[in-house]
Amino acid sequence: MQIMCEKVPDLDILKAVKLLYFIDREFLLQYGRPILGDAYICMNLGPVPSKAYDYLKDIQNGLEVNSPLHVDKFSKSPGGYPIFKTKTSTELDIFAEVEVSCINHVLQKCGNLAPPTLVDISHKHKAWDDSERNTPIDYKLFFADEPEKHKDAYEAMILEQEDRDFVDDI
Repeated sequence: MQIMCEKVPDLDILKAVKLLYFIDREFLLQYGRPILGDAYICMNLGPVPSKAYDYLKDIQNGLEVNSPLHVDKFSKSPGGYPIFKTKTSTELDIFAEVEVSCINHVLQKCGNLAPPTLVDISHKHKAWDDSERNTPIDYKLFFADEPEKHKDAYEAMILEQEDRDFVDDI
């Protein structure tokens, strides 16, 4: 989130959750796993990372006091929402180099787009279109738009999930 605050000047809650979705989706399609790994909920405005959304709402409401983020109550996004700012510099060493590259690529490609445009783009994805509203989105649906193009990543995701399921059963 800090890197998004530094690179996206008008980062409000809607734009943040859309960018997180695009970052996770792109990484999942390339490497078979998401960066954030949150549960995505199919909401009216597109896929929303559930825990990240709750965290951002807590920051907005002043409930998350130890966060490296805060809300600039005097600045509003073009949509009229408070803008998130970072209190500290970004510590990128928690991310692998390929993750940082993916984050930067998505922020460069989508960071300047308006939230309604990001919503429209996410509505074109089968992950949103083929899911029932207000329910979790199956990560398999992230691959539904171009299954052949991302076959290796899909297979890696399935194997990783089988490993997690096996460990959970022990």
